[in-house]
Amino acid sequence: MADEWVDINPNDFDLNDKVKLATQFFKDRGWQDHQVAGIVANLWHESAGSFNPEVKGDGGKSYGVAQWNGPRLTGLRQHTKQMGVPENDFLGQLSYVDYELRVPE
Repeated sequence: MADEWVDINPNDFDLNDKVKLATQFFKDRGWQDHQVAGIVANLWHESAGSFNPEVKGDGGKSYGVAQWNGPRLTGLRQHTKQMGVPENDFLGQLSYVDYELRVPE
């Protein structure tokens, strides 16, 4: 019973829980409060206010909470594959945002 949390799927969380999860995710990775606020607000905007990791934009060319497309979408897919999660995994996408913000282009 101690491992029940493993079965929790953040993709099923409501909007408020996703905001809280994203906020804590970036705080746990050392981002300062004002940086976290900017990151989370941008993801809210990019995902059309939904934090839906499957949201599509730009006529179906962009995907996910950060609306990745082209080489960046390929990068997301490679990143989540390395993590062993599907590309629509909410935490996998947050992890890729963190990666993109830390690694120079």
